[in-house]
Amino acid sequence: MNIYYSEKEHIFFHNDEDTFVWGAKDDLLPQMNETSSKRFFLNVADKKVGPLIGILTSKNKKGVLTGNSLLFQKIQAKLQKSGGLSFIFTLEDTYKDRIEGYFYDEPSSRWYRGLFPLPQVVYNRIPFRWAENRDEFNRFKMFLAEQNIPFFNPGFIHKFSLYEVLKKHPSIALHLPETSPSTKGRLEEMLSRHKSIYVKPVKLSQGKGISRISLEKGGDAISYETMEGTKRYATLEDFWTSESPKWKNDDILLQQEITTKTIDGKKYDLRGLVHYSSFGYSLTGIGIRVAGSNKLTTHLKRGGSLFPYEKLKDDAIEDKLSELMKRCGEALTDHYGFFGEFSFDVGIDQEGHIWIFEINSKPMSFDEPLIEQAKIENLIDLFLLIS
Repeated sequence: MNIYYSEKEHIFFHNDEDTFVWGAKDDLLPQMNETSSKRFFLNVADKKVGPLIGILTSKNKKGVLTGNSLLFQKIQAKLQKSGGLSFIFTLEDTYKDRIEGYFYDEPSSRWYRGLFPLPQVVYNRIPFRWAENRDEFNRFKMFLAEQNIPFFNPGFIHKFSLYEVLKKHPSIALHLPETSPSTKGRLEEMLSRHKSIYVKPVKLSQGKGISRISLEKGGDAISYETMEGTKRYATLEDFWTSESPKWKNDDILLQQEITTKTIDGKKYDLRGLVHYSSFGYSLTGIGIRVAGSNKLTTHLKRGGSLFPYEKLKDDAIEDKLSELMKRCGEALTDHYGFFGEFSFDVGIDQEGHIWIFEINSKPMSFDEPLIEQAKIENLIDLFLLIS
């Protein structure tokens, strides 16, 4: 059926003689004997229209609404074709029985403010860790749980917490490079075992701040590579004295370097996306990122490049990866709460073994159009499944 938006009242209404409800708590949809140029077609089942999907984002520290606007627009456009409606909102917009949010009108390419009931699903796309660290966020999650409103994803994951959670599962632990908080003792132990260690800032993403510490052959000398260049230290003690003070304000992890397969002598990773469906967790798409010459990471913003996945696709490895990510999704949900989606970065060593480098609870956009298209389709299917 058609519902309409009143620009004067900022509300949605219908003009049918029957009574209809919407939202998580079956709020009455207002009835008015008029129409509007802002018209939306919604499904109807037992006098309930929708589904209504809320996308949680946040304001930055200057009070400006932020988030992935293009993603939100794509979700609204696709959801409308399936008879649903979405809106974005922040914690500050939320009240006990209503939300003041914003919806995207595709014909006019504009955002409009509107009053909404509690949605049937809340999709968490808050872009800042600090915004999730507020008490308001935890109280809102508890409120949704009390109201039996599905919520995903639970939030950003601390990288070492993720490592510890996955390590408890023997079938997953086999695929994890050794990872540890950064202490001088742990660095010495890991260098002795692995000879080369990556240094990763916990709170950064997309390869920012990554460096590599290597023990040179036949001695105690340390090679330290950053995005700016390489330094050499005579001993670990010299390195620690010079470099570790620069880490004091950061949460730093040490991760074993894995010797992975290469393309033309350059390391590459598989970057993939996973969604939950009625069949459980499955791969949505996989892309390949190749490191630049003498580069530390494969991230595109750090000198990496795309490579066609089909040229390297191995059905046996993909089957193993699919099963591994299914187990990861189940482990994440068991520990943190429902994960409807996540992305991953993995490497393949010379023996064909899969190594998990990263799992991300807030997937970034993919540069492969087919993966982006499949992402939106799978998200809409998930909204419809759990609403």
